[in-house]
Amino acid sequence: MAEEEILRQGFDDDRVREFERMQQADDRERYRELDLAASTAYLRMRLGDRFLKAGNVRRAIGEYKRAVKMDGNNAALRTRLADAYVLAEMVTQAMAEYRRALRTDPRYADAYASLGDLFRRYGMFKEALQEYETAVELSPERAYYRFKVAEASWALGRHEDAISALQEAVRLAPQDAFYEFRLADLLTRDGRKGEGLAHYLRSVELAPHDDYYQVRLATALMCAGRVHEAIRAYLAAVKMRPDNATYQVLLADAYDQIGDSRRRDLLRRMAGDLNEYELEYVARRRAEYGVATAP
Repeated sequence: MAEEEILRQGFDDDRVREFERMQQADDRERYRELDLAASTAYLRMRLGDRFLKAGNVRRAIGEYKRAVKMDGNNAALRTRLADAYVLAEMVTQAMAEYRRALRTDPRYADAYASLGDLFRRYGMFKEALQEYETAVELSPERAYYRFKVAEASWALGRHEDAISALQEAVRLAPQDAFYEFRLADLLTRDGRKGEGLAHYLRSVELAPHDDYYQVRLATALMCAGRVHEAIRAYLAAVKMRPDNATYQVLLADAYDQIGDSRRRDLLRRMAGDLNEYELEYVARRRAEYGVATAP
């Protein structure tokens, strides 16, 4: 599996959580003072959301279409319907609905961002970046859109632009661990490991109970030769996810670095045989700190 695809999969859950939070805030603002018909459309939309969350895309589309019929001048509803079409692989319908949303409200930033996602889904990163940048122009205070710009810029090889966009996202949302983590990741991949480490530390400070952030911090600490600190971070991850064998193997690597063969061997026995995905994950982390050939 290509590294970019693996990275994309790794952050799908974070993107979904952030997008849901963003949508809920928008919904509350948009429907605060609307009339009965629009409120009914809102209830239809929320019902569609429930079907979507349950994996029933067909029923979700049906509810969103009913909501649009009740409140056809609402760009948010049309965008939600278009998003569902994308999930159903109904690309032509999705594109048409995004365009209708933008005709309804040419300043609705979410529609541009979602249209950008559609372009990115099919490898059209230049077109995606254009839509994301429009969303940023319309809502410059939204960190999430800056993150989208960073994703597309990185895919186009514009690494400095991507890092700058994420730095701006961090500035706009200084308490959000996700943007700190993504900035750390891009800096590290760009060879700026020292700068990346500072942001890994900040992401764990903001989200101390996220095991994945702890592991990536530990990897960065291993790169910096700060093995004892890495052990503490790995231990925190293992405590959160004692069922994750890859964390045990990586912790064993750290103990190996300080000559503690007893703990190393115990952890490797506890981990047992890793599956293909787990081996690939461990290999990527090991490669970052130079022990790719470790047993």
